[in-house]
Amino acid sequence: MITINTKDGNTAEWKDGEYTDYCYDGKCFIVIKNYKQVAFYNVDCMRSIVVI
Repeated sequence: MITINTKDGNTAEWKDGEYTDYCYDGKCFIVIKNYKQVAFYNVDCMRSIVVI
């Protein structure tokens, strides 16, 4: 499970099965499903990332 909290108060949750991988390129946190990038989060706009 991935939980992302942003500075503006929004929360995004990705449960098992909704993603297959994730990566961090230094500027963005990227959620991947079946080799396709499905979500981009700018690290400067995030308060926290929790991966369980």
